[in-house]
Order: sequence, then C-alpha cells, then structure tokens
Amino acid sequence: MKLALIIDDLGYNGPIGRAIAKLPGQLTLAILPGGNYSRQVVNLGVREGKEIMLHQPMEPQGYPRVNPGPGALLKGMPDKRIRRILAHNLDEFPEAIGVNNHMGSRLTTDRSAMNAVMGVILQRGLYFVDSRTSGKTVAFSAAANQGVPRAQRAVFIDNTRSKSAILNQLRQLERVGRSHGEAVGIGHPYPETLAALRSWLPMLARKNIQLVSASQLLTPHASRAKFADKRRRIAAKR
Repeated sequence: MKLALIIDDLGYNGPIGRAIAKLPGQLTLAILPGGNYSRQVVNLGVREGKEIMLHQPMEPQGYPRVNPGPGALLKGMPDKRIRRILAHNLDEFPEAIGVNNHMGSRLTTDRSAMNAVMGVILQRGLYFVDSRTSGKTVAFSAAANQGVPRAQRAVFIDNTRSKSAILNQLRQLERVGRSHGEAVGIGHPYPETLAALRSWLPMLARKNIQLVSASQLLTPHASRAKFADKRRRIAAKR
C-alpha cells in the first residue's frame, strides 16, 4: 500500500521547514512563493531527496479578510494575468515538478481560472494536486480535461493541532490507503505535526506501508515514471 504526504506552507518558518526537509522518507515539500526561507528549504529538500512542488496561493472564501499571501491568483483576474503570475512563481522554483493550491476555496470553483492554471501546468510538463479546500472544486476535473497528470487530497492530517489528533488522522490516511490501494495526505509545518511525523514515519515499514512522493500516485498511471525520471535528473544536478 502506497501513501503520499505533502507538507504545505513551507518557506516562512526556517527551523520547522529545515526539520521537515530532513525527516526520513519521501515526503513531498510544497513551497510558498516569496517566503524568506523558501529557497533554503528547496535547496535542502533536494539534497535530502525530497520532491518539490509549488504551493500556489489562490483566493479563498473570505478574501480579502483571509489573505492567501504574495503571488496569489484571484477571482476576476484576466486569464493572461493568471498565466503570468503562475509562470513567475514557477520560475522561482525550477526544481518544482508539480503544483498544488494554497487556500483557493473560491478560485478552485472557477472553471475559467482553473483552465488558465492548467494550461500553464500542461505547457511546463508538471502535475497538479487538488488540495480540495472546497467541496465545489473543479480543479481536478479541469486538470483531467486538459490532460494534466493529477491527484487529489484524501486527508488533511493536522486541522487539529495536537500530536495525538494528528496521529489519529495519519491512521485515517492509512485506512483510506488500504481501501483504495493508495492515498494522498496533506499536512503543515507545525511543531505538533513534526512531532507526530517523528513518531509515525519509523512505523511504516512494519505496517507494510510505502511512503512515496506525490508524483507516484498520479493519474494517469503512465505519467508516474516520467516524473520519477524528472526527480532523478534534478537530484543529479546537485
């Protein structure tokens, strides 16, 4: 049984970001644009053999009171501007081989905006993971319609910030994985998440669980080998 675990929101807390990058196993690191520590975490993550994604800020419900941060894509932006901002953020992290959404509970329900996003991702040969921050998201289907390799989040592991609650959510991720053969979880750079992962990761082998990078759980299945090769080429440059 295979699980992928993406750690979002990296780049704004240096010590936690570095600690997560150094954890054992194939965690996937989703990096925010514009963070003071984003480049540092990317460099360390690549050296540690981790897969890198762009964690693309997108407009949430409650904007502007709820602010997705620098480099965000907003509802009502012309498609040309969406493509330009996303391309600029991707240029910041050439090591990234995938994208997932930061926030985005409003923007990911906008078919036109998601089509513009997927056009850039397809052109660059990347993949997309829908974080599913809205039950009305069309991001996964927009990716499918444009032939973008894709996956979607099954479990958020740390909506409740306590080690015991996070371990319970990791067990829920395991249950989903056993039911479907594989599953994608998402966590965040919290001290409680770091503590839970330090307890959980060493137990995976005896549970017969393989932790893989997000690119290894993509649809279509045939795209997985392509991204494994991309990761090897990036690592070889270091």
